[in-house]
Amino acid sequence: MTPALVAAIFVLGQIWGLFRPWEWTVRDQLFRLRPPEAIDSRLLIVAIDEPDIVAVGQWPMPDTVLGELLDKIRQGDPAAIGLDLYRDLPVEPGHEELVEIFQTTPNLFGVEKLIGHTVAPPPALEELGQVGISDLLPDADGKIRRAILSAEDSQGVSRLGLGIMLALHYLEQEGISLEPLDPERMHLGLGQARFVPITPEVGDYFSEEIGGYQIPLNYQSQVFETVTLKDVLSGTVEPEQFRDRVVIIGPLAPSLNDFFYTPYSSNLTQDPPQMPGAVVHANIVSQTLSAALDGRPLLRLWHRRAIWLWILLWSGVGAVMTGKLLFWARSRGYNLGLLAAVITITTGVTSLGIIVYISFLQGWLTPLVLPSLALSTTSIVIVNSHHLSELRRANRKLKQSSVRLAHRVEERTAELRQALTAAEAATVAKSEFLANMSHEIRTPMNGVIGMTDLLLVSQLTPEQRDFLQTIRSSGESLLAIVNDILDFSKLEAGRMELESIPFNLKACMTDVTRLLYAKAESKGLDLRVILDEDISACMQGDPTRLRQIFINLAGNAIKFTAQGSITLRASRCDRHDPQGASDSLLIRFSVKDTGIGIAPEHQHKLFQSFSQVDASTTRQYGGTGLGLAICKQLTQLMGGEIGVESQWGQGSTFWFTARMKPVTTGVCETLRPEPQSPDLITVAANTVAGKTVAANGDPQQRPVKILVVEDTPVNQKVVRNQLKLIGYLDVVCADNGQIALDRLAQESFNIILMDCQMPVLDGYETSRRIRQQYGDRLPIIAMTAHALDGERDKCLAAGMDDYITKPVKRERLAERLEFWLDQSLPTPNGPADTSSTPPPQERATSQDPSQDPSQDPAAVALIDAEHLASITGGDLEFQQELLEIFSDDAIQSIDAIKIALEQQDWQGLYQLAHKLKGASSSAAILRIPDLARQLESQAQAYHEEGLPNHGGRHGAAPVTQAKADLHQLHEIVETLESTLIQLRFKVERGHF
Repeated sequence: MTPALVAAIFVLGQIWGLFRPWEWTVRDQLFRLRPPEAIDSRLLIVAIDEPDIVAVGQWPMPDTVLGELLDKIRQGDPAAIGLDLYRDLPVEPGHEELVEIFQTTPNLFGVEKLIGHTVAPPPALEELGQVGISDLLPDADGKIRRAILSAEDSQGVSRLGLGIMLALHYLEQEGISLEPLDPERMHLGLGQARFVPITPEVGDYFSEEIGGYQIPLNYQSQVFETVTLKDVLSGTVEPEQFRDRVVIIGPLAPSLNDFFYTPYSSNLTQDPPQMPGAVVHANIVSQTLSAALDGRPLLRLWHRRAIWLWILLWSGVGAVMTGKLLFWARSRGYNLGLLAAVITITTGVTSLGIIVYISFLQGWLTPLVLPSLALSTTSIVIVNSHHLSELRRANRKLKQSSVRLAHRVEERTAELRQALTAAEAATVAKSEFLANMSHEIRTPMNGVIGMTDLLLVSQLTPEQRDFLQTIRSSGESLLAIVNDILDFSKLEAGRMELESIPFNLKACMTDVTRLLYAKAESKGLDLRVILDEDISACMQGDPTRLRQIFINLAGNAIKFTAQGSITLRASRCDRHDPQGASDSLLIRFSVKDTGIGIAPEHQHKLFQSFSQVDASTTRQYGGTGLGLAICKQLTQLMGGEIGVESQWGQGSTFWFTARMKPVTTGVCETLRPEPQSPDLITVAANTVAGKTVAANGDPQQRPVKILVVEDTPVNQKVVRNQLKLIGYLDVVCADNGQIALDRLAQESFNIILMDCQMPVLDGYETSRRIRQQYGDRLPIIAMTAHALDGERDKCLAAGMDDYITKPVKRERLAERLEFWLDQSLPTPNGPADTSSTPPPQERATSQDPSQDPSQDPAAVALIDAEHLASITGGDLEFQQELLEIFSDDAIQSIDAIKIALEQQDWQGLYQLAHKLKGASSSAAILRIPDLARQLESQAQAYHEEGLPNHGGRHGAAPVTQAKADLHQLHEIVETLESTLIQLRFKVERGHF
């Protein structure tokens, strides 16, 4: 069925002539591939070329020249002369002589044009009946592939073509003439030749293209023996050269435009060669003579019905060959697929091409294109049908297998359901047990760690201190493990629920650096926070769990990094998430370190539960392997994923994504992005002294007036003394921002040093009001105990120009004053260049005396003697005065801190702790800044998480979220008080 259907499609195409150009192209290629034949010696062409026309001097040539040419040819006694020149009008001189030659030459034949624009023959030759038609019929593509043997004129008289007329005259001398072999079908015999005309039932021509008696033109050669007109007239050509030959006189000059496209005119060339009309007529004469005398085959076309059967035959060949190949391959377990079609098409088309070529040499124009297409199409269809049948059979087997499998699955599902119920019950019981046990263990562990801290500040021997420090370190490690197990059990039990509240993303990341600051500082590492500009700081999500992930990743980074920096970054993730809500944003967080790195072959172990990279890492750095597993599950709950990019020895970048919703800036404060600026190099003390101190060491007085806004007396004294050592003597101090505004209204200043946390009016609001009233003319440098990025941004947003962290170093203070005064002097209150950006975060200089187990409390250093000497210029009396003022003020602050803690006044507690931290840092006190920083951090955390401030007069019980940490806060305050008492004792006795 398939071969017949495919054959029918291509038969219709053959009837409509869709494939004729392809078949003609194949036929042309056969002419070019045929072996060359010997030049037919029975023909001679007298060519009229461009030099001949020039020699004659005019065109058409005069009758006297043509007569002379014919006379010389006639002397050689040729068999026939064909004059392929239109000569219907006389061209004087010599016309009468030319007519006489026409009349006296019986084997001379002229031409006329019968089709299209007609041209009359020479009258003298027409009267003698010695005229043939010169018309040549091109195919649809413009090539001459047919020869007209005869055609009827307008009167219905049959006229022979010039070529056949010359051939018949030649053959008459050989005793050969035309004989009707089949009058009904117009088959004629001529010697050994049989002429079969082209009809609508034969070949692929339409009926309107067929007129007269036409046969396919079987070209013998592109070249015949040729002489020129000039050679004949000059006598160079011997008369014997014309004897008993058919002589054709015709133009070969390009200017006469008597050229035609033939099968030898390849379509692949840009300017395909053309054949002169005289050569085309010579081919007609040559093929007629060769067929009649030598038996050279004439070309014949196939009958249309035979062509249809031929197409059907090769379509069937394609089906049979392809089917056999597929059956053979399947019986041997192979699957040839389209390869079977390729083999069939290649073999079939090659065989067909050989058959077509051999039949062409025998005189048959066998179709090639249509059978090849039918074979190829059938083969491809059979292969596709085979694949379809195989697919259907496979589907039937699959359906049968699926039915059997369904029964087995139902049976197995019932068994698995029972096992699943038991497993779920065991999992829930295990998770609840882990959660309960972790909670029960964590409560006494907090007490153990707290009591250990209290013992460490008491009088101990070095050995006792070493034991206690080991207990505290082990307890903290155990508490971290218990916390991880608690979170992991909650996640496994599916009891972990995320909050969705507005929070400040930059503040959340900054809190992480604040909590890990001590660990990083102890190893000399920089902690950095970067929030890309295209991300709003205000988000809605779960800040607690986000902070937990960051703490885990950043803590690991600190653990595995010996030097360099840790960078926390948040950036927008441009990757499209089809599951994300349209109003949410996918954010990519990363923690980049400069640590030991992780080899690629070990990275797959990172996020597995209870797994470390290798045993050596576990021994050296410790850990249970739960932290990253918890982070992975938390990120999945946040709609994201987690991964790592690392190479051994080149650091690591742990990243995770989370989906959050941006909220308006009215819900939470949006921090301004961190300004980008080059690092400011700290100026060495001797360089500063070179500008501000004379050669003898005495400070040079500078005509600059400075306003110091600071509420702590200790800090006032420290800053005033540092300014004095630098050379700035005209210094005015204000205890809060309101006093500073009043002084500014009364007198002018060159620069302001502004504390941030003050009563009445803090530094932020004071800076805003100064900018509103005085513009940007007056430089303002912030002095704050906060060393984190968020505080720096907050200062800049309030209108301050620069940022110095406490404790203030004299060299740093001198360098920043030099910079801003150079921008504003010599005019006080002049415009200041605010293009400078804050310097990088300075590291704290405080040290924990507990790190030295060899000292007892009496020997523990509470004062940084080197720094104290630096800020006081070595003045012992001033040092005594400074420390006494600090100890008196600090002990009073402790009483206020206790009251704020009892009332859970977190904001007040934060301000008092911040004040104590800054004062102790400025006075070169050790240990107290670290304790105050812990107190400040806890208070700020409670305040930012929105815990209510309960005053003592309300009689409210402690808030539930703070219960677990109140005991620790009380311990910190008691440690502060104990440390201050020891400091006061040392100062009073001058043992500092």
